[in-house]
Amino acid sequence: MTRGARRGVVTALALCAGTLGAQTAPDLHYETLRTPHLEVTYAAGLEDVARRAAGSAERAWAGLARELHPPRGPVSIVVTDNYDTSNGYATTFPTNRIVIFARPTVDANTLKFIDDWVDLVVTHELTHLFHLDRSRGLWQLGQWVFGRNPFLFPNAYSPSWLSEGIAVHYESKLTGAGRDVGTDFDAMARAHALAGTTPAAHELSAASPRYPLGNVPYVFGSPLVEEAAASGSMGRFVDVSAGRLIPFMLNANAKAAFGISFDGAYARWTDSVARAARALARDVPPRAPLVRGGWFAQRPRWDGDSALVWTAADPKSLPSLRRVSAAGGPVRVIAARTTTDATSLLPGGWRVFAQQDFTDPYSQRTDLYLEHDGDVARLTTDQRLTQPDARFCADPLAGSSATRPASALRPATPICIVAVQLTPGQARLALVRVTATDVEVTPITEPSAASLWSEPRWSRAGDRIVATHWMRGGESEIGVLDRTGRVLATFGRARAVNGSPAWGPEDLTVFFTSDRSGRSAIYRANVASGALAFVADSPTALYESEPSPDGTRVATFQLGAEGYDLTVLDALVVGTPADSSSALGPARGMTVATTDAPAAPYAAWRSALPRYWTPQLDQGFDGSYRVGLFTSGFDLVDRHSWQLTATQDTKRNEPAFDFGYSFAGLGEPVVNVGASAVWDHPGVPDSAGLALFPVARRRTFADASLTFLRRRISYAASVSVGGTYEWRGFTALAGVPFARFAPADRAALGRTYTYPSYWVSAGVSNARQPAFALGPEDGFSASATVQQRWRTDAPDRTRATSVIGVLAGYRALDFGARAHHLVALRVAGATEDAVSASEFDAGGNSGTIVQVVPGLTFGDGRRTFFVRGFEPGVMSGSRALGANAEYRFPIAFPGSGLGALPFFLQRVSGVLFADGASAWCPTGSPGSPICPRATAGDWISSVGAELHFDAAVEYDQPYRLRIGFAAPASAPARVARPSPSAYVTLGLPF
Repeated sequence: MTRGARRGVVTALALCAGTLGAQTAPDLHYETLRTPHLEVTYAAGLEDVARRAAGSAERAWAGLARELHPPRGPVSIVVTDNYDTSNGYATTFPTNRIVIFARPTVDANTLKFIDDWVDLVVTHELTHLFHLDRSRGLWQLGQWVFGRNPFLFPNAYSPSWLSEGIAVHYESKLTGAGRDVGTDFDAMARAHALAGTTPAAHELSAASPRYPLGNVPYVFGSPLVEEAAASGSMGRFVDVSAGRLIPFMLNANAKAAFGISFDGAYARWTDSVARAARALARDVPPRAPLVRGGWFAQRPRWDGDSALVWTAADPKSLPSLRRVSAAGGPVRVIAARTTTDATSLLPGGWRVFAQQDFTDPYSQRTDLYLEHDGDVARLTTDQRLTQPDARFCADPLAGSSATRPASALRPATPICIVAVQLTPGQARLALVRVTATDVEVTPITEPSAASLWSEPRWSRAGDRIVATHWMRGGESEIGVLDRTGRVLATFGRARAVNGSPAWGPEDLTVFFTSDRSGRSAIYRANVASGALAFVADSPTALYESEPSPDGTRVATFQLGAEGYDLTVLDALVVGTPADSSSALGPARGMTVATTDAPAAPYAAWRSALPRYWTPQLDQGFDGSYRVGLFTSGFDLVDRHSWQLTATQDTKRNEPAFDFGYSFAGLGEPVVNVGASAVWDHPGVPDSAGLALFPVARRRTFADASLTFLRRRISYAASVSVGGTYEWRGFTALAGVPFARFAPADRAALGRTYTYPSYWVSAGVSNARQPAFALGPEDGFSASATVQQRWRTDAPDRTRATSVIGVLAGYRALDFGARAHHLVALRVAGATEDAVSASEFDAGGNSGTIVQVVPGLTFGDGRRTFFVRGFEPGVMSGSRALGANAEYRFPIAFPGSGLGALPFFLQRVSGVLFADGASAWCPTGSPGSPICPRATAGDWISSVGAELHFDAAVEYDQPYRLRIGFAAPASAPARVARPSPSAYVTLGLPF
């Protein structure tokens, strides 16, 4: 649900809310209500959730303020529902902001033990702001000068295990539920302890290659913080760290506040976990799994009596439907998926499944699909249906809320599906009837914030449905309903996580899982009497309970050190009676917090105003410097975003600026406008072509564009159209014998030249990237740009057209390592008229530039025609070609930090490469600024190798550091062939 998303300090100085990648939907209608400490902005249809969020946040504010210093200014909360995901994030930059997605937690195991999902997410995210906004001493003085500059929040330098650990600590302390009280984090810790893979304290990075990857800081950080906080004051710790000049002295800060270092607290906690896990394993030996290393797996289903299918994903591969024999053997991938939602099997090879996809650039929805013999048809659109269970049926279902045209991919017999249907802030059960001509969706339970239904399953006779029922206050039960949604029976109620119900033989029993004992285990209920029997346990946890068709076995997932291990158990075991008591405590009476504050239309401009500035210092011309500032802003819903850089040369009257603004309020297209002024100092020839005189050239630009985006999980495509108007003028430099120019030349240099242009750019990519991928895999990316530019006072012959195209392809190779090997190929070509004013360059490196501190950058920008080992621009002209090939392979996964230092090394990989490019002028013209003479299309090329270090700075922010060696292989006579050389840069070259 939460990730406490601090905008990365290194990247925050860019225009942080990249509009097309925004997580909120900027084109919706929003309103804002105000309470004493909050401004809550919500999308249409979410007023009830927003008022609950405001009430919960005010209640959490009161509890947090008793221990921590409150954040400055009103806190803005945005409630949106454009993603079918249970999540939220908080940021202190540029103002204190929280975004929550109005989807209740009906699937993720770790987020099921809740009294109220709104309470949990709001309390967690508000804790981040109480923690991260706190600044004292020189940090506070710096913010007084520079505003809310992202470099000047000392607690934002905390590792994610600390910031998330504090937030999880208070989510449970203030709500009485949440992950510190639930059982799943403990189960994961025991799994690692039994496998001997418990990470050390300096290995708790969000970039960890261990299971559960980005959740490692939550699983191990929250109990570490809990262990330390038991000995002292959390408020004192936050204040100490907020005033420490060096923000990475974590153990010293902990000693001052808790009386124990984090290292000491972690050693004490991990030792207790290991002892408890070993004791449990002696009493309850681990089950022998059928398939190990499931990482992220869900929803096992029997394919007859002889095989099992389930959906899974791992760091090496994307989600897919997988199959294995019940007797063991190799795992076979049988179909691709976008998520690990349920797939329901039908006779004749038909399959119904749910998965997510984008319905527009800003909305991602879960819908139903039908699959047969490799063909897939979408059944619903924007119906938000998940966790389906399907069977063939012949009886009609009354009522219809959605209809689709007929599809050729439909069986002769109608299909009846029961599924969860998400609604704003709520979830209900729905029946879906699929015939040859239409799809009917009929809700059968009422949506309610106090009652959530999930995980429905048809009885074997098809007359009843069993499902999980959660109730506000933290209790859950298993319910049996008829086809109209009427509840016939319930059993297993407890303040615990009950789930994954499935019918036993002859519909007399229901198997389900529950963590009422303190560990998730399998239980069996007698449907007639409601009596419970304990079936199976594990020293870690068992999730899912799927009886075989003959009722003799039950499939489950046993939690291991690499995720969910598929396991088959004896279902005929005589279970011991079990009651409904819960080790998690008694049921809680819970008052729902809300507010009746009036609402008003959302005013975007207020949150988009500048709140900070960053000084800029760059190298100028001839020993001078350029000094200035950078600032930016974006509103709460990413409708408006802008940035401004302004600098002045210290020796010359050469002011420069760069301003950009994007408006996404239309949804599509995104409108971009900008203006800039830059200075350079070229050599300008006289009219006779006999002399070159350095002058100051000012180029001023105004531009506008429209961007259209088609976004899907499997691919993305975009088209942009725009225009630019350039004003160009020249000024003599001091000390230059400008008087030597002929009068005509002086007149020419004194004029202002104008260059209008228009362009069209398009791109598409279907390459995808699993967590451990060495780059994009198994797909391609292509882009092309066409531009036409001319001078208004020149004849038509000076009209210039340029075309640039790039195509890259990627192929993964599986040699059994933890990550795929990868072959990456790329070709690029460009052409323009000789009268163009700018040339294509060949040579140099390609990668990513990162601003380390204001005025200091590191890395190489992205180049179209790069050849490693050569200087940038060693060849130039009006034509260019380039080709690059790389073979990337994994070497090691250290997964380790350097003590308390803000650095983490995830993995090391190697690259063998070959680059080649050429830039030339097929013809020459004395009046051409780029092609005064013709040049041959000779090639420069190089070969070499690189080591890639996937590392995280500030503990968790990922970067790829490349250390390479390039040996030039060929160069024409007009290019000086350099010696073999080493280099260091950042990011992938392509």
